[in-house]
Amino acid sequence: MMAARRRARGRNLMTTTVAKAYEELSYPGVSLPQMHPSLLAAVAALFDLQATPVERCRVLELGCGDGTSLISMAFELPESRFLGVDLTAAAIEEASGNAATLGLQNIEFRRMDILEADARLGQFDYIISHGVFTWVPEAVREKLLWLCRELLAPNGVAYVSYNARPGGDLRMMWRDMMLFHIPSEGPPLERVRQARALVQMIAEAKAGNEFYQQLTQWQRERIDRLSDALLFHDDLGPAHRPFYFHEFMQRAERHGLQYLGEADFFSMSDLRLPAAVRETLAQIPGIVAREQYMDFLTGRTFRQTLLCHRAVQLDRTVRPERLEGLCFASPAEPASPQPAIASDAVEEFHVGENVTVKTPHPLAKAMFVALGEAWPADLRFAELRARVSQLIGATDARELAEGLLNIIATRPVVVFGTRPHACATTVSERPRLNPIARMQLEAGRPSVTSLRHFSVDARDPLFRAVLSLLDGERDRAAIADALAAAIESGKVPGPPAGAGGGARPLRVQIAEDIGRNLRDIVRMGLLIA
Repeated sequence: MMAARRRARGRNLMTTTVAKAYEELSYPGVSLPQMHPSLLAAVAALFDLQATPVERCRVLELGCGDGTSLISMAFELPESRFLGVDLTAAAIEEASGNAATLGLQNIEFRRMDILEADARLGQFDYIISHGVFTWVPEAVREKLLWLCRELLAPNGVAYVSYNARPGGDLRMMWRDMMLFHIPSEGPPLERVRQARALVQMIAEAKAGNEFYQQLTQWQRERIDRLSDALLFHDDLGPAHRPFYFHEFMQRAERHGLQYLGEADFFSMSDLRLPAAVRETLAQIPGIVAREQYMDFLTGRTFRQTLLCHRAVQLDRTVRPERLEGLCFASPAEPASPQPAIASDAVEEFHVGENVTVKTPHPLAKAMFVALGEAWPADLRFAELRARVSQLIGATDARELAEGLLNIIATRPVVVFGTRPHACATTVSERPRLNPIARMQLEAGRPSVTSLRHFSVDARDPLFRAVLSLLDGERDRAAIADALAAAIESGKVPGPPAGAGGGARPLRVQIAEDIGRNLRDIVRMGLLIA
């Protein structure tokens, strides 16, 4: 009895410690497309699980933080119901206030310890827990999986993210060194400052062998990209444990759950591996074991695992025809102004800022062109087939589905879901920023949420100024005039008039550039239709 009480006190103390860390320095909210029910339902459909249509579903987020992700979903899906729970009182207060500001009637936030949650929360079609499992005490991990079993509808899908081994072990090494260096107590920002100083010192020393120097540089770049809050909670928090995939699944299976797939579907494919390796993997019995070996091969650091009830019958043979009920999107843009689509010439496509795809295949080129021209809109399968047929001639539905499947299984360059996202695809006469992004902008948030459910960096003052002017009342000329006036008054930093000798006057420059800037903002999915 006394031992049980000691364990309970230990759990409560650890939970209190975790809560205190989040109260000391708030965790920045984030919105990820991989967490959206539309994507979860689409992955389920590929394995022949017909999840509840997202237009009228029930969603629970365990560890919702300030509600950034859940609010974005609730705004987009007014007929669905959303519940977010979190241990941090300040985060729940902010989430509730933001939902009220937006007038959302289909969402609720509750301050609650996951250890205290039970079946009274209700039943849900989708359960989401991002950035929790690795960073909480052991008792909370077990309770989280218990809740996934108890609260998940019979055909429901649960999303749980966590740091994965073996790649996560490298991150743990740096965590251990930083924790050794910094004081165990003290102001969060001072602890973060000292942690960064240690990493910088090790990187600049350039000591050790070549491998260690490369590893040091890689970690320094990773840590430099993290905000102070992310570094404090994700790397220096009181609880942090990466898991081998098979370890995670053993825990999930004890709770009556089975592996469905990954939210980043392409990571499940072995098509990027040499043929001999694929043949060896194919001989390994069981999806869990094969996925674990994939992690060994790739040095995986992070997983976004989807679970469902053990009783669900899955078909692991992904059949091309299952793609015909889905929607697809890609920001792909051809490098050439006039790509040779119908020929076998190699064409290059830029997908976002850091990804480039080269292909000689007419079907793949036609798909990239069609999807890129439609972005940020989604195209239903039939719409995509029609556009592809216009570019390269009549296209068989199965041929298109097989081509799509090959693309989404090899690289993260085409996103998919069960329904289109509702965002503007052209610049209207009086462009309007979506209400969530405007609220975040006015609150001074460093990022704003796209209607495609991802976060857009908004730290640049000039970019923020442009966004603030997109109120649905101003046309392009009025936007340019207001921006020029703000720069000339010194309220917003910008290029001085006549800079660089014969440079264009400021107002002329802004008037000429505003069209391009608005086009970029449209492609970010920030404007409301």
